Amino acid sequence: MDHDVIGSEPDRAPRRHPARTVRLPDRLRRHRRTLVALVVVLAVVGVISALRAGITGLKPERGAGAPVAGAQRKPPLAGSVITLVSGQNSMYALASDSSSGSRPVLLASQNDGVGWSPLTLPGMPSDPSAVVGWQLAVSGGEDLLAVEKGDGATVTVGGAGIPFVTRRIVPQRSWVRVPAGREGMVRICPPPRCRTPQLEYLEPRTGARGPLQVQPPVTPRALGVLGGQLWVAGVDRATHRYAMAVSVDDAGSWTTVPLPQVATDPRLTARVFPVPEGNTAWLLLGRPGKAGALTVTDLWVVPTPKAGAAHRVRPDGPLDAVTGGVGLKDGRLVVTDGGVLTVLADDGVSERARSSDVGSVGYVLRQPQRGPHLLLVALALRSDGVAAIATSLTGNANDWTVRPVVL
Repeated sequence: MDHDVIGSEPDRAPRRHPARTVRLPDRLRRHRRTLVALVVVLAVVGVISALRAGITGLKPERGAGAPVAGAQRKPPLAGSVITLVSGQNSMYALASDSSSGSRPVLLASQNDGVGWSPLTLPGMPSDPSAVVGWQLAVSGGEDLLAVEKGDGATVTVGGAGIPFVTRRIVPQRSWVRVPAGREGMVRICPPPRCRTPQLEYLEPRTGARGPLQVQPPVTPRALGVLGGQLWVAGVDRATHRYAMAVSVDDAGSWTTVPLPQVATDPRLTARVFPVPEGNTAWLLLGRPGKAGALTVTDLWVVPTPKAGAAHRVRPDGPLDAVTGGVGLKDGRLVVTDGGVLTVLADDGVSERARSSDVGSVGYVLRQPQRGPHLLLVALALRSDGVAAIATSLTGNANDWTVRPVVL
């Protein structure tokens, strides 16, 4: 019968006979279960061994820029880091490249220093001594890098993934307030450009520069900026005694903290390191030495009036060659003293790094600062001629990792 015709009778399904169940003897069934279990164990052991071999062979680093399996690691940059600055997500380093006659290079890292990329900066000189006086600052949520080359005539602005543009600095009558996130562009305008020292702001995106409309009530000698707070050390114009002025609203208003016990000797150099989390700042005064090092003769913790009273700190050891510092969130101060990292508490107790050696390689740390992603960073000068930085999560004296700069 043709079953492709509509309406034809379909084939009947063939009759199925029930399958017979064959039961193995107990001895054979026990052997089969043992064999199956052994195969499963061997398979699991093989998978685990393969995974372990793969993990051991990779040894990946954390974060973006980790080396690819089987890829040859790039050699570190031969040279040194001249200046290091940090933003919320990026770090920038002005370094010298020994492989090209110590030619200056501008580098950027967006993965906490694991990897670095070269940036093209217009007018980059070939002589490393020409960039020693450059001033670098990071500002804004976009982590813009502003480069001032010391001539006071131009500012070059750009960043990682943002081409650099050079703008001519033009005068601005005054700034009512500092734009939020750009407090790092506030400067002390020195004579002769300013008849008397005062605070000014340079807008990196336009090149407009002018004085703050509301000036602090002290003649500024030192400025510290961090976390939206501006702290100024100097002589009170009304009392002619030493004081600190602080603004927590982007220079819209100022509060004065008198420090009558601090000497007003103009030969003393001041440094200010804010701790915005505690509404305090560290004030260091001392005699300037070689390469900008400071021999500290007086040390104070200065809070805002609502946060407490200022008090002098007497460290349990001398600070003879301070080249930089940063305030930690817990209120302590990290300084580099003669290249040795020292952590100070407000009761004077200090903690110094035990050694400045990485194996047989010696190093000194400079320019400690707050870095991206809650890190603390500093540039590291290594004795083997490799450009490097150092990072820490706590700021403790012996909790810093020296990391070579790898492009």
